[in-house]
Amino acid sequence: MQPRNMIENSMFEEEPDVVDLAKEPCLHPLEPDEVEYEPRSSRLLVRGLGEHEMDDDEEDYESSAKLLGMSFINRSSGLRNNMSVYRQSPDGSCSVPSTRTMLVCTGVLVIAVSVIMVIYLLPKCTFTKEGCHKKNRTMELIYPLATNGKLFPWAKIRLPSDVVPLHYDLDLQPNLTTLKFTGSVKIVVNVTQVTKKIVLHSSGLNITKATITSTGGSQEKAVELLEYPLHDQIAVMAPESLLAGQNYTVNLEYSSNLSDTYYGFYRISYKDENSKQRWFAATQFEPLAARSAFPCFDEPALKATFSIRIKRDEKLSTLSNMPKKATTPVTKGIVQDEFFVSLKMSTYLVAFVVADLKNISVETNGSLVSVHAIPQHINQVEFALDTAVKLLEFYEKYFLINYPLEKLDLVAIPDFQSGAMENWGLITFRETTLLFDNNASSARDKKLITAVIAHELAHQWFGNLVTMEWWNDLWLNEGFATFMEYFAMEEIFPELHSVSTFSTFKTNNKLCIMHASLCSYLWDIPLTYTTNRCNFTPCINAYLLDQKSVLQITDLSEDRIQMLSLKIFLCSCSLTCSLGKQSLKKAFELIDYLKEESSTAPLTQALFQLGLIFSLLEKRGEQQLAARVMYRVERLLGNKIDQQHWTDDGTLSERELRSMLLTFACTHDIRNCRTTASEMFDKWMKSNGTMSLPSDLMKAIFITGAKTNDGWEFLLKMYSSSVPEAEKSKMIEALASTDDVRKMMWLMQNSLEGEVIRTQELSHIIATISHSLPGHLLAWDFVKENWEKLTRKFHLGSYTIQNIISSSTSQFATKVHLLEVKTFFESKSEESSKLRCVKEAIDTIQLNIQWMETNLAKLREWL
Repeated sequence: MQPRNMIENSMFEEEPDVVDLAKEPCLHPLEPDEVEYEPRSSRLLVRGLGEHEMDDDEEDYESSAKLLGMSFINRSSGLRNNMSVYRQSPDGSCSVPSTRTMLVCTGVLVIAVSVIMVIYLLPKCTFTKEGCHKKNRTMELIYPLATNGKLFPWAKIRLPSDVVPLHYDLDLQPNLTTLKFTGSVKIVVNVTQVTKKIVLHSSGLNITKATITSTGGSQEKAVELLEYPLHDQIAVMAPESLLAGQNYTVNLEYSSNLSDTYYGFYRISYKDENSKQRWFAATQFEPLAARSAFPCFDEPALKATFSIRIKRDEKLSTLSNMPKKATTPVTKGIVQDEFFVSLKMSTYLVAFVVADLKNISVETNGSLVSVHAIPQHINQVEFALDTAVKLLEFYEKYFLINYPLEKLDLVAIPDFQSGAMENWGLITFRETTLLFDNNASSARDKKLITAVIAHELAHQWFGNLVTMEWWNDLWLNEGFATFMEYFAMEEIFPELHSVSTFSTFKTNNKLCIMHASLCSYLWDIPLTYTTNRCNFTPCINAYLLDQKSVLQITDLSEDRIQMLSLKIFLCSCSLTCSLGKQSLKKAFELIDYLKEESSTAPLTQALFQLGLIFSLLEKRGEQQLAARVMYRVERLLGNKIDQQHWTDDGTLSERELRSMLLTFACTHDIRNCRTTASEMFDKWMKSNGTMSLPSDLMKAIFITGAKTNDGWEFLLKMYSSSVPEAEKSKMIEALASTDDVRKMMWLMQNSLEGEVIRTQELSHIIATISHSLPGHLLAWDFVKENWEKLTRKFHLGSYTIQNIISSSTSQFATKVHLLEVKTFFESKSEESSKLRCVKEAIDTIQLNIQWMETNLAKLREWL
């Protein structure tokens, strides 16, 4: 899965995410084997029970007695009542005890006190009616209370291992008018050890019926159902012991609402070609949301097969992981689609879509590959289909394992949180990562779409066919898919220059940026490269970068771009970290070679790093110094900016370089970029948006046009029209680039509400606003004021929340802001304060502060 910013990148979703991708959910409940406890008011302490069950009377006695530590006191109270140290005379008066009696009583008292002290001070001993039992502290559990007040039989976040799922029969009926759904599931389970409980996951489901059936039996037996919402768990309490080695079927009926978030079985709205509101139901189950669509064993290692049936309006269509087996009438206007039984798979990969869709298809090696979109976008899916077929064929040959399903569907969803999600056989995408329009999609858009498809198809083998056992190994899924993404692109689409992208990708994803101490060490880097200096064959050279200075090589030919990317990587590490042996002054001297450079990757990376320094200085109030940084950029790259043509001519690499240079120049008002861009925007606006603009330069033109009030309003109007998604994406960034704080606030608020601006754009809008001088504090204030709404719309572990936290705080470089960010998250829930992305945001601010303290004076001297 790929979160949007990572592919742009942009996994991780993030969401996330995850993709695009290196998905890494930042929510701590994904850590393995953690136990969470409820407040003391809602829990019972049962010592020494472990996972064994007890009779009700024994359980009540033991739990209360051991909880209060009163076992011995209760048993000895009768003894004390029957003992009298005073003799009573026949007339009822008490006589003075004898010396012998006093001695005896004193001895008894000493013995009693000694026994009590031994009992309570003796380590590892609990005294009960059966005597002294050694306590096994490893078996102490805190059993929580279920919603009905009874003891819930399980206390851990991870499910017990006494029952495992084998097969699910899942029936669903979503209603896109009421926005609710009903469902029933029959889960065949295998009992691995004798138990009376079956613990599984359920979240937000109203379960109306629960029964159990034994193997080969036809009689459904009623069961007691206990719910523990804190852990999203339910317990099916069987009327009699479930035998080891036997299979049983758990039958559950339930109902729920289609989610209004991007998580679980959710619904989104969009406008059709007639501007009429339509509804679209889809799923996003990674990492923990299958449980909100049907009760299940929602852990990646607990794989099972699935038979899925969905009832729908006959005017809509449904998709799931497997091919459709049959469609049968149910009632007037309602039909049921039944899908073939799936392979064994994890619950987070189960998927279904109910919507009005159209598609185009091609068959390859026994599998039908289809790309689906809403009707008005079906003319933009051809590039994705051609790309998917080529990649699928490549992976089958490279892995020597055929794609195991008979079909592969790729679906463009009108409102989608992350970049894409690798559901087995049914990959879901954000529209901008799947749809390609010849008139609006840029060279960069083409590379993005290809990269995301390559990533998600790699997951069909690594992640889906082979899956990590638990979420702390998600990096294996995403790391492999990311590697294969670039490897496959280099093999199949060499014109996209994925090697240079890979170098930029690694650096942009914080291999060194803004840190980890990484620059303070000397790393030995083996380098192999070829030259054309030999007579008949290329010369292969090997070199070990083991010195502090950057390697100077002058005989590079075809591998030159890779070498320069490496130089820029080492250089940018010193620029941003300045914690290593190489000085900032030396880094700036190395940057000077850029005026001789013409390759996209090193120039892109250099502008990224210099733009980062400019942005931090600007937010610290160092406007004059920031202006001198930009003057340095203009002196280095001004001639290259002037040489660019405002067209889409040239190779893909040349087009991408042109787009990057002119967008940077227009954003920072370098040379005459804004003059030309304004002229083109005005002509486009006068044509009411009908005039064709160079797709590679739309972003630069729109950013410039949005600087005026009329231009901003016209862009918003065009965004609301039926322009291609690639064009809308560029419009959103331009709208968020305004200097008007009222417009910024309107954009963020409206995007959160999702009426005019789709909510999927919110994190992108916040990131863009955060990087501007007038917007960086405004964005942070918006996040603080709307935190509860944000975490309800985007769950805490999502990539969207991670991106929002990161982007809204990344421009801070003062101790005042550091304290404010810490205080804010500490004031929120424990789950919020412990987010990994919160810690990373705080680390980034601290590093920004350290960078400023180390280099501010030096910059004033050298620039």
